[in-house]
Amino acid sequence: MSNLNIEHKTNKSIFIFIIISISIVLIVTIVYLLTKNIIEDNKDNHQRAVLDNLLQSSNIKFNNNILDSVIYVKNNKYLHSSNYNSIYLAKNKDKITAIIIETIAPDGYNGNINVLVAISPNFINLKDSKIINIKITHHEETPGLGDKADENKYPKKAYQWLNLFHNTSLNNPKDHKKWTVKKDHKDAIIDSWTGATITPRAITKAVYNSLIFFEKYHTKIINSEYKQKITL
Repeated sequence: MSNLNIEHKTNKSIFIFIIISISIVLIVTIVYLLTKNIIEDNKDNHQRAVLDNLLQSSNIKFNNNILDSVIYVKNNKYLHSSNYNSIYLAKNKDKITAIIIETIAPDGYNGNINVLVAISPNFINLKDSKIINIKITHHEETPGLGDKADENKYPKKAYQWLNLFHNTSLNNPKDHKKWTVKKDHKDAIIDSWTGATITPRAITKAVYNSLIFFEKYHTKIINSEYKQKITL
């Protein structure tokens, strides 16, 4: 076989490879463009369902689009996030009926625990703003030990434990030392779990910090334009 024929076959193979590569890229791009909006819609619908359930299960009335009534906040001291956390405002006839804070417990046993904290605001006495619901949205805690607040795995146990936070506030209890698990303080408001203390302690601290964050920055939160990004 002559060198010319070998070169011709090599060039032909390279050309075919380039055509196939371009075709694959085009197909992947087209599929992405066709499914992008569907994926985003499904994500929005899931998040809306989670937020709606947090509010409706607490008998909170609201008539606004909760996903659109959001501001993005970066706050490392209380929310422990280097990125922007979402804060949602539920309204009924323009009156704020609830605030849902997306926060992080950074000191879980296996890392970050993502938590949604729903608060019923009291603008007359901010320390009386109370917890109405909580949901763990992501965690990497040890199965069977540190994941007992996961409603998807343990619906009944998780509900009973998370319900311990119901109606708590900065005034209930007033002693901040009681905002922990009973292994740390005999009069603590929250029970730990058999074989697991770190996880419930971390979640409790994150919930408490959410209340402090709301008390400290409520004015900025309620006066910010929706979908605005702010650092506090």
